[in-house]
Amino acid sequence: MRDTGGVQVPVCVPDIFGRCSDRCLSSLSASQDADVFRPIAQMVDRIFGCVGAADNERFVLPTPKYPPDALGDAYPHDLLLAHQHVHEGIVNMLNHMIERVRSGSWCINDRIPRAMVRTLLLWAGEHALHCLFWRLMSPDPPPDIPDNLGEAMDRQYGSTSAAIKLFASLCTSIAHRGWGILGLRPDGRLVIFHTGELVNIQAWPISPLLVCDMWEHAYEKRYDNDRTGWVNAFLKMVDWKYAAQRYNNISTL
Repeated sequence: MRDTGGVQVPVCVPDIFGRCSDRCLSSLSASQDADVFRPIAQMVDRIFGCVGAADNERFVLPTPKYPPDALGDAYPHDLLLAHQHVHEGIVNMLNHMIERVRSGSWCINDRIPRAMVRTLLLWAGEHALHCLFWRLMSPDPPPDIPDNLGEAMDRQYGSTSAAIKLFASLCTSIAHRGWGILGLRPDGRLVIFHTGELVNIQAWPISPLLVCDMWEHAYEKRYDNDRTGWVNAFLKMVDWKYAAQRYNNISTL
C-alpha cells in the first residue's frame, strides 16, 4: 500500500448520475410474456458482474466462501447468520414477486405496472449489493491494496489512505440507512459515494468495487450505534485482492 500524502480529501462527491433513463423500465412494463427475471438478472450481471446472484431462472442466496464463525469477533457468528437471514428474506420476496408476474396475477392488460417493475429493481439492487458484500469480506484479508487499484486510488484521491478515509467518512455520514460504495465509472475514474434507503441500480453508470452495508441489521447486534467502529472493522476485513480483480476485469473491458 502506497501513500503519497499531502493531498486534501474531497469533501463532496461529483454528481455522476444525472437523469435516470426509463428505457429498461418501459420495456419491462410493456413485456407481453410477463417474464422479467432475465432482463433484471442481465442488468445485475452488467452492473455487478458475477456475484452469484442467480441460478436456474431464480435469484439465490450465495454461500460465503468462509464458515459462519471465520470472521471472529469483528463479525461474530450470530451477527452473520442474522444478516444472512435478512438477505434470505430479500431473495424470497424478489422471487415471490417474479412468480406473481409470471403467473399474470400482477399484470394489467398483459402489461407489468411500472410501480411493480420499480419495486423489483429496488429488491434486485439490494440483493446484488448483499451478494457483493459477502464476497468482499475475508477472514484472511491481504495487508496491502494491490498495485492496479492502489495506483488508481493514488491518482484519483492522492493516496490510498485518503481514498479509504473518504469512503469511511461517507459511510458514517449516511443519515439513516444505505450503502457506502467505491465504484468505477465508464470513463475509468473511481467514484466514492453513498446511497439512501432506496437503491435504483438502473440509474447507475458505475460498477461497484467495494460496498459496505450501513443498515442496522448489518452491524447493530455487535456494534450497537458505533457506526465508526463498524466501518473500521469492515475495512480491516476487506479482501482487497478481490476488489482489485474486479477493478482489473472491469477496466479492461
